[in-house]
Amino acid sequence: MFGGLKMTEYHILQSLKRYEIEDYRCFFTGKTAIQNAHRIPRTKMYLKKYGSEIINHNINLVPVLNLEYNSKINVGNKPVTIEKIAQFIKDNKDKDLTAREINNSLGLSYEK
Repeated sequence: MFGGLKMTEYHILQSLKRYEIEDYRCFFTGKTAIQNAHRIPRTKMYLKKYGSEIINHNINLVPVLNLEYNSKINVGNKPVTIEKIAQFIKDNKDKDLTAREINNSLGLSYEK
């Protein structure tokens, strides 16, 4: 269980895929990442609205070093950005894109 929600096999496989694409490195520091942050938060509300295939897709994940960086990735308070990310995942679900490629395509930037 994580945050009260079970991790499914799909979520685990997508998480591992994101780590592999990013060479297990934190997006912000380049150090070894210890967790994947969700761009669109993994909450019951968003899981219900978008489904596990969007919320737990590797494009929605960004490897980070700690909770401070994790919170910088969360776009839960930006509805337009959430819709943009969800559509991007639908359109690119079979592509292996780096976090930087995804951010550039979506026009996202994060402060260190």
